[in-house]
Amino acid sequence: MSNIDPSKTYVIVANHSSYWDILVLYALFKPFKFVSKEAIFNMPNIGLQMRLCQYVKIVRGELKSIREMIGTCKKWLNQGSSVLIFAEGTRSEDGEIHPFKDGAFRLAVDCNVPVIPIVIDGTYEIVPKIRTLLDFKSVITICVMPPVNAEDFDRSSGKMRKHVEEMMKDKLAEIRRGKDKSKLVELQKLYAIQSAAKAEAAKKIEETKKIEAAKEAEKQPAEIAKSSSESESSEAEKEPTSKS
Repeated sequence: MSNIDPSKTYVIVANHSSYWDILVLYALFKPFKFVSKEAIFNMPNIGLQMRLCQYVKIVRGELKSIREMIGTCKKWLNQGSSVLIFAEGTRSEDGEIHPFKDGAFRLAVDCNVPVIPIVIDGTYEIVPKIRTLLDFKSVITICVMPPVNAEDFDRSSGKMRKHVEEMMKDKLAEIRRGKDKSKLVELQKLYAIQSAAKAEAAKKIEETKKIEAAKEAEKQPAEIAKSSSESESSEAEKEPTSKS
């Protein structure tokens, strides 16, 4: 916690593998606005609370919403309120850290504020994305890393992003070296099975589409020929018969 100065404003970047992450981050006792997908704002009770707290909504894949999110985050940062962003953009399905998006680091550069990287471990085992059943038998670890400044990376959001992503991956691996990983491994095996099943189902759907498309393509020449034949027959019937 000593890496967070209560008087300063930050872009807080954390890895994301569970709904439990946000609850854990409240334990920092550092006020922040966090970016969340629109669906959470529509949930009963929770959504109302998020609106009242003026958290930041985003519709994934919608350019207009992304621009509005960036503008809102800049407003809060310029007013001295820190902003929390899960840089992967969504929950990790296997509990590992996946490639970061550039938005959080672009905000840090544009608003001239440091990034605080935070590594969370143990929440994936409580409620992972691949399962809805809660399991509270997990040791949660939070590591608040030293601030990262844009000036150290020539104010390049890309360089900053790569550096933070790598240091967070290294820290997560370090944390896990001293922990029992049996539950994590079990969940990752479940994820692998589910992923393989989804891939197989998607493959079958694609094959079915190709077969149907091929059948449609075979029908077209026959239909064109039939239409042409009917047209010729109709024209022949219209021609006047000559008198001898």
